[in-house]
Amino acid sequence: MRRTVTLHLSNLGDRPRSVEVRERVPVSEVAPVDVRLEDLGGGRFDPADGSLVFHADLPPDGTREIAYTWRLSAPEKVVLPF
Repeated sequence: MRRTVTLHLSNLGDRPRSVEVRERVPVSEVAPVDVRLEDLGGGRFDPADGSLVFHADLPPDGTREIAYTWRLSAPEKVVLPF
């Protein structure tokens, strides 16, 4: 299973803003289930807390999209809750 997550950022203010976004990525607690990041979307993975960290500069009334992709693989005998 492959998933792409898209985050939508907005600056509704009248001044530029710099933000740091921390997004938790899925992790597996079951040995045969493997979760891997395929595309970091310009972020960096922080293994200390299992998050992707993005830095974004937003102009006044500006928007930005950030997207990253992860893939989950598991043997057929593993029952996933979704």
